[in-house]
Amino acid sequence: MFRIKDSDAMLHNLIDQSAAAFFDQYRFVTPADYCVYNCKNACLEAEDIPCYAIWQRDTPCHNCSSIRALSLKEPVIKLEYLENKVFLILSTPHTLDGRRCVLELAKDVTASLMINDDRHCDNTIITDVIAELNNLSVRDLYTGLYNKNYAEREVSRCINEKKSFTAAMMDIDDFKIINDTYGHQTGDVVLREMASLLTDAAANGKGWAARIGGDEFILIFPSLSLEQAEPVLSALSRDIKEHLFYKGDSRFSVNASMGIKEYHPGEMNAADFFDQVDMRMYAEKRRNKSGR
Repeated sequence: MFRIKDSDAMLHNLIDQSAAAFFDQYRFVTPADYCVYNCKNACLEAEDIPCYAIWQRDTPCHNCSSIRALSLKEPVIKLEYLENKVFLILSTPHTLDGRRCVLELAKDVTASLMINDDRHCDNTIITDVIAELNNLSVRDLYTGLYNKNYAEREVSRCINEKKSFTAAMMDIDDFKIINDTYGHQTGDVVLREMASLLTDAAANGKGWAARIGGDEFILIFPSLSLEQAEPVLSALSRDIKEHLFYKGDSRFSVNASMGIKEYHPGEMNAADFFDQVDMRMYAEKRRNKSGR
């Protein structure tokens, strides 16, 4: 971070007067490539560090407020912590020198937080709460899987970094019938237990799972080719079919349609990739229905 009071007129023209009076540090970032910029002589000068390094992390932040600010096209606030200090971060999207970037303003608010933590002078409790809140920001609160925003962001990141990966999009077949027959509470149980099966499969393939809407999920395996991922996904399909759900004296099982695709660097953008995997999933769903 850089001191606002040391910056030039260009930065002060971008910052609201009240914000400039409160915040004392700033930096510009381009979340797509994690680059950090200082503002000098009305120009952006690149720094030789990734944006997440300031928080002593080796990988991008799960709760990146700058990516969210660019996506929403509006300011986003979050709390971060470093060495027992708590920082308030305001991320605001801008277009400078023809590039989409984010101005991050920061303030050490450790002493001014309205939380009385007399027993823990090192703010252990406060930082634990911040860590949990930041984790919740990328989680689907109902299933505990990652949420759609996280999935879209991470897939875009892999594509921007030209990394290969394998994705499997999955949808529970006839989920509406399950809700209509056994009730929505039982349908909710199905979603949560399905999430547990997906979590196990993700761990087996050193990947992660997300809920992207309703009864639709996605699995991403960053280190597996399609051929390597197929045994993990076959085992998941078998586990889903064999898993029994209970409603009173009744028991039932479900099936899930799955679309699988491996991404190769330079092949397509993130939106087209999601469309391709989605189409494969619905083709599988049609085959499942025609085979009954």
